[in-house]
Amino acid sequence: MSDELLTVKEFAKRLKVGRSTVFEWQRAGVFLPGRHFIKMKRVLRFIWSDEIVVALSDATTKPPQPATRRRTPSTAKAAGVNWDY
Repeated sequence: MSDELLTVKEFAKRLKVGRSTVFEWQRAGVFLPGRHFIKMKRVLRFIWSDEIVVALSDATTKPPQPATRRRTPSTAKAAGVNWDY
């Protein structure tokens, strides 16, 4: 498999997932900058290779981690953020 640079839309289409799923994976740290994707200002490109497929298979076979931080309504009001939105 040769390395290709793909847009988020092309990458999501190839994996048969939505664009938001790709962004969630990126924020969760599934992909490593410079190795799995390149970001220059607002331009994001994914490097399609064997390594990215392995990273995805490893990330999707791990059990989901429970949320560790939850704000209570009293602290949410004090912070000025509506966490129930």
